[in-house]
Amino acid sequence: MKKSLVLLILIIFTISCKKNDSFLVNGHIKNSKQNYIYISRVDINTITLLDSSKINNKGNFRFRIKSREPDFYQVGSNSKDFVTLLASPGEKIALSFLGDNLYNDYSVSGSKGSEQVRVLDYKLIKTKNSLDSLTTLYDKASKESGFDTKKNLIEQEYLKIIKEQRKFNIVFIIQNTGSLATIKAIYQKINDNMYVLYDSHDLQYMKIASDSLKRYYPESKHTKALIND
Repeated sequence: MKKSLVLLILIIFTISCKKNDSFLVNGHIKNSKQNYIYISRVDINTITLLDSSKINNKGNFRFRIKSREPDFYQVGSNSKDFVTLLASPGEKIALSFLGDNLYNDYSVSGSKGSEQVRVLDYKLIKTKNSLDSLTTLYDKASKESGFDTKKNLIEQEYLKIIKEQRKFNIVFIIQNTGSLATIKAIYQKINDNMYVLYDSHDLQYMKIASDSLKRYYPESKHTKALIND
């Protein structure tokens, strides 16, 4: 009886360990034009390809990735069309792409970190689209009469949108100090030359995030990189 109990405990422990040394992604792509989809790990400033999955005739794909800690991953068809996951060991992630551009219309569940990243990315996409529309309006107005008046209004609206994005990221960092997703909020960019957190006072939010992540994820390469910054 005792031997059977010990054996049962060992089996349960083994199964539990296997579940907690990897995460699973079950995905679906609507009307996919690609045969394969890829997953890569984000190693600070380096992207490392980990695996590929064939998309079947129903649009489904699947990944099982070895993992010992929460980390950032990119899932997509190429280096320009992808989404970011913040996956943790043991998670079973459901990922669904609905639009032609993967990053522009997708849903994710089963991973709190990935859901937080999606919120951040969607907000930034909306902001960038609004700024692009204002830039187009500015260029058109520059060729019309009364440009000086329109110019001031457009510039004010442009600045307002940037400030709203900055405020959104600050609130996110304060409300999610125990999540590595705060790193995403810190390093997001409006464009190649401008971070969302562009003000010198925003260093305090980097400090808040690094102090918190040092407690929760002291060995994470992302935490260490943030502290170094």
